[in-house]
Amino acid sequence: MRRPRKFLSLILILLLINVIFFSVWYAFGGRDWFRNYLTDTVGKLIDAEITLGDLHISDKQIYLQDLHFATSDSLISLDVESVRVRYNLYKFIFSRFKISGVVGSIEIINR
Repeated sequence: MRRPRKFLSLILILLLINVIFFSVWYAFGGRDWFRNYLTDTVGKLIDAEITLGDLHISDKQIYLQDLHFATSDSLISLDVESVRVRYNLYKFIFSRFKISGVVGSIEIINR
């Protein structure tokens, strides 16, 4: 049985995209760049200082370690060991990008 060339080409293109993404994300520091960009952008939006020790993103959860949050007027200051947000990405995509019901649980571990 002969496989169509279009299908094989699609698989090879998707494999190449995957290799490029993971090379940039892990080997070339894309994860650190994204973490710094995210903390700077959110910090400016809410006028606060945010630092993250580590950031892990997958298709089922976001895991933050060593989170420090402080408002610019120092009324709120928060140090958290880890935050885990579990979500259903497929439900988000198939519900036409509606946020309701996507987050399954949020776990916060204090120091």
